[in-house]
Amino acid sequence: MRPVASLAVALPLMPASGMGGKEFARGEVHSNAAESFHATLERAKQGIYHYMSHQHLPLYTAEAAFHWNQRALETRVLQKGKNQGQAKTFMIRLPILEQFRNLLKLAPLCQVRRTENSGIRIFSTTLPLFGL
Repeated sequence: MRPVASLAVALPLMPASGMGGKEFARGEVHSNAAESFHATLERAKQGIYHYMSHQHLPLYTAEAAFHWNQRALETRVLQKGKNQGQAKTFMIRLPILEQFRNLLKLAPLCQVRRTENSGIRIFSTTLPLFGL
């Protein structure tokens, strides 16, 4: 995940109401990534969780960040349409075994235990779940 300092660079690019800002990108920094990550959280809320409590919000966000980071860039040349022949970059999911390997890299930092009522309890030694 990107350090918080790099996200602070992108914040002035978001147009504020009343300020008349029209800038959405400056070089490699743009507001699309933040909007896309927010959309990922909203889809998880609507499709999986249905409710996100303030108490567990860091865990929901950490899981979304883990899934976000399990993607790779792939450049393809478009074969059809008005943009035929142009190169376009897509984000594709990493193969499942590579995702699992990345998850196991974080395993030494967490302990997972069963509770008395067959639930799961996660004990973190240094970092929260999924490496945030």
